[in-house]
Amino acid sequence: MKDAPVLRRQLGSLLAVVTVTLMCTALSGGTALAGQGAAPRAVHHHAVDSDHDGIPNYWERAHHTHVHGRDAKVDPDHDGLSNLSEFHDHTLPHVSDTDHDGLADGAEVHRFHTSPRNDDTDHDGIADGEDDSNHDHVADGGEDGNWSGFVGTIISFDPGTGQLLFETSLGIPLTAVVTDETRVHACESCWTDDTQTLLQEGQDIDGLIFAPRPFHGLPVLKWLAVTCPPAD
Repeated sequence: MKDAPVLRRQLGSLLAVVTVTLMCTALSGGTALAGQGAAPRAVHHHAVDSDHDGIPNYWERAHHTHVHGRDAKVDPDHDGLSNLSEFHDHTLPHVSDTDHDGLADGAEVHRFHTSPRNDDTDHDGIADGEDDSNHDHVADGGEDGNWSGFVGTIISFDPGTGQLLFETSLGIPLTAVVTDETRVHACESCWTDDTQTLLQEGQDIDGLIFAPRPFHGLPVLKWLAVTCPPAD
């Protein structure tokens, strides 16, 4: 029989081996380092797509579509966008007009090329649906925010801020910003580089084009065509 000191040394060595093994197992995510197999890779829940239809489970559960149904091509709200398109366009699959601007999501994406998540895509102060005010599904002059022909009449122009207030042909007052980059077109007989002189109350606007980005929430004019200022 071994004496006590020998037994204590052997027991101490065994405890040390067990301790090291447990620590290695914990650090390796539950798989002992002695094993040759790699620890299983974790799959992020945003990538899980049980029915392999291109739409992840989290989105289908959130919007009450079928996780196991392969319904990517289904259009439950009949707006012209399939569930897969609704997912990619960040729209609502059970609401035909996500931004409530009067245009169906599919019409905005495929016909008007406006944003189905922004009710005023061109920042012209008129909702996208009202830009097609006669609802003929055609962006006529004066409807799409970039007008040709008679647009309206200038109410006031502040050269300090560049804000141009005018009443549109639809009877809606609208404020837009004229910048140094705005191209102003006028008749040769009254042309001047001085916008304060050129843009006056009562003057008609014959056409305009909005820049893609607003300034402090106001639409910015890229191009503007005006008649000569009214005679004094």
